[in-house]
Amino acid sequence: MAANATRAKLRAESLAVARSLPAWFWLASLVVASVIVRWGFGRRMVAPWIMVDELVYSELAKSFAATGHFLVRDHPSGSYGFVYPVLISPAYRLYASVPQAYAAAKTINSVLMSLTAVPAYFLARRVITPALALVAALLAVAVPSTLYAGTMMTENAFYPIFVCAALALVLCLERPTLVRQLVLLAVCGLAYATRAQAVALVPALVTAPILLTWWRREPWRSLLAFRWLYGILGGALVVVSAGELARGHSPVAALGAYETAGHQHYAVGAVLKWLLYHVAELDLYLGLLPFAALVLLAALGRRLDGAVFTFDARNLEKVAAAGRSPFFDEAWHLAGVPVETRNELDERMRGIRRTMPTQPLDWPLEGGESI
Repeated sequence: MAANATRAKLRAESLAVARSLPAWFWLASLVVASVIVRWGFGRRMVAPWIMVDELVYSELAKSFAATGHFLVRDHPSGSYGFVYPVLISPAYRLYASVPQAYAAAKTINSVLMSLTAVPAYFLARRVITPALALVAALLAVAVPSTLYAGTMMTENAFYPIFVCAALALVLCLERPTLVRQLVLLAVCGLAYATRAQAVALVPALVTAPILLTWWRREPWRSLLAFRWLYGILGGALVVVSAGELARGHSPVAALGAYETAGHQHYAVGAVLKWLLYHVAELDLYLGLLPFAALVLLAALGRRLDGAVFTFDARNLEKVAAAGRSPFFDEAWHLAGVPVETRNELDERMRGIRRTMPTQPLDWPLEGGESI
């Protein structure tokens, strides 16, 4: 009995200490731990093995460290992304010995991969508690592809930048201010400068506001809030295409080393087949459950809109006017909210509805509108 009591007391004290530490401490600890693990796995890869990509990026980094130019065996090479070679170039600047520089570059890779936990945490915090957001950050740096930290590949820089782009997109969709739209475009531009395949983000940027408007059942004129996003994307497309045509190249030359992919013929059936293969691979890669949850949310999300409270000034009138619906009861039940708490919330909502003014309040928001 005494031993059990001691263990229970120790467990309670440990939990109290853990809860007293701020989230940033646990997030920083997670990044450091991930760096150590990535570095340990990276040491087991004693030489480049993805040919010729690893040799190309190491040569670009070595050249940039020595001359400030991107050369491969003293020949210009502007068809590869420059972000990753710049990031690992300090390794070749600090060490003249190639094995030492190679080991230092893999250490930089470990840091880059592990930093993915930071935007992953803030992305998760949009919808869940800090503790669960830390779990999401942990899962972000636990995926098998983080083993790329042992290779001289752009995935090491692209992964954290891509997650930053996802975070910037979510923030932009939440509140499409000019600054947020510019930040989103800048991060996507950085992703493109890392890997040309980031051009696949463009369809996502174009369709995400449209899908969100349809999801929320808002009027289509609300897309005007994204006018800067669409305007700059359209202008960039025109400028890049005109620039390539002026040089006598096809617009797909903007893909750099992957230009050849734009000159191939693709049958619709083959594209759909490989799309299915990739979706199936993603399903298995994520461990089934997250993918299944995404499919379920996409299928039922619009039906559950009534159960989602957005306690901000822009949506307060909608919430107050909504009253009770069957979806509220279902949502409270699934969340485990006691009946007494539900009744109290209902009473407060009825009070808000009674006191809600019939005319818009003079509180200015972005775009000059009021609530």
